[in-house]
Amino acid sequence: MADVFISYSRKDKAFVQALHKALTHSQYDVWVDWEDIPITADWWAEIQQGIDGADAFIFVISPASIESKVCAQEIDYAVTSHKRLIPILRAEGFDPNQMRTAVRRHNWLFFRPEDGFDQAFQRLVEALQTDLDQVRQHTRLLVRAKEWQQKDRHSDLLLRGQDLEESERWLVTAAEAMTTPTTLQQDFVFCSRQAERQRQRQERQRLQGFGAVVAGLALVATTMAIWAWQQRQAAIAQRQIAYEQRDLAQAQSKITFAHQLAAETAQAGTGRLSQRQDTITAQESQIAFDLATLPVELADLLRPDRPRMISFSPSKNYLATITQDYGLKVWQVEQPQPVLIWQDAARVVEMGFSPDSTLLTVATENGKLHIWRTGQGQFVPVTSLLVHDAPLTDTAFSPDGRYIATGSADLTIRVWDLASILNVENRQVTWMQAGGPISAVNFSPDGTYLVSASQDNAVRVWTMAGKNVLCIIHNQPLSLTRFSADGGELGSVSGDTLVRIWPWPRLIEAPQSFPEVRPRC
Repeated sequence: MADVFISYSRKDKAFVQALHKALTHSQYDVWVDWEDIPITADWWAEIQQGIDGADAFIFVISPASIESKVCAQEIDYAVTSHKRLIPILRAEGFDPNQMRTAVRRHNWLFFRPEDGFDQAFQRLVEALQTDLDQVRQHTRLLVRAKEWQQKDRHSDLLLRGQDLEESERWLVTAAEAMTTPTTLQQDFVFCSRQAERQRQRQERQRLQGFGAVVAGLALVATTMAIWAWQQRQAAIAQRQIAYEQRDLAQAQSKITFAHQLAAETAQAGTGRLSQRQDTITAQESQIAFDLATLPVELADLLRPDRPRMISFSPSKNYLATITQDYGLKVWQVEQPQPVLIWQDAARVVEMGFSPDSTLLTVATENGKLHIWRTGQGQFVPVTSLLVHDAPLTDTAFSPDGRYIATGSADLTIRVWDLASILNVENRQVTWMQAGGPISAVNFSPDGTYLVSASQDNAVRVWTMAGKNVLCIIHNQPLSLTRFSADGGELGSVSGDTLVRIWPWPRLIEAPQSFPEVRPRC
């Protein structure tokens, strides 16, 4: 495997030779097609292998490379493989609109003749060194996953032991770096865990069978008591197998859930006012990953907008986005076109659809909640309501769609009865007071509890009547809480980037078994 793959036009060969010399002098292994592709080889397959096996993809920007179809193919393949892309500008004089979107969106390093090669090269080295361990793990896992895919997913090529454990840990942390895992990498790790679980089960069965043979021979010369003992041992072995399968399944479920939490944290961060805008961030990487999963036509329309956040309606008919200027744009999915474009004087910070997809709510930083009703491809405004005196930070619908919870920087959570929200005289709302600005709100899967996360390092659980029934203490301010898909686990993400997962039923039924839990706070 190489450290760097260089994509360039032959017209820039002299510059690339100088760049190659500087990189190799700095102990970098460089993949360049003039020396690595045998004349008789399938050139495109060799290029793909070179890109997959390199930690970083350098694209030399010039008028010739922008017009090169081969360079465009190489860029597209690198983006598909989620490679670290480092564009360097060698020469100007081209139409930026002809450039691949992935190149246009990145910060460029300037290697023009007037920029000074040595200074520019130092900046390139710094870029190559950023998150190097994370990038190398991505490359190693991608190469092995591609080999597994090319050889019909043969079980002999799956991960085992320490390799598997390290890869699972990487999946959990990857969303926080610029190395978002590909679908193939995730499949490779998950299939490896399933195969490991099957191997352990077969080993247990083999040992159990061996024990049965020994016990059977002993039975010839001993009493029925020995036979009873053997049966008991078999039962113990079976129970142990069941425990191990359960533990492995739970561990795999937690890895998946933790990865989802980290990814959601990354995307949610783009809507917050404190995010940096001058660099490619983990949040932007997550948005790029989300766009890659959309229908091609819709994704192509969305990419120029560079949305800060995206959210599907449960029906999958609509996709809402927070735009770069903190406005709202809603797209029809089946025949991609915008059906609602809305901009307020205050920035949009959160949005969401009701469970039946008939309502869209949008929260703005001035404390207002805006509601639209959907139907027949149209979005009809229902109300704009001042629900807090400070910026809104999160909203959530109850599972039955009857209530909406709003969290704010004013330290309160408020639960609104949607049926009465338009009735100023008889509006029904429940207030809950936390100890710090609210970061996230969620309803429990059965709708009987509300969970909040706040900046005073606490996750609180409330009844629908507004009573605080327990409190989970963390070491840092909270940024997110979410329930797993099956409702069996509650996840939290704190400012120290630590993902914690709690067994939800036991948390409610036996809170005293968790040292971090208090009756209330």
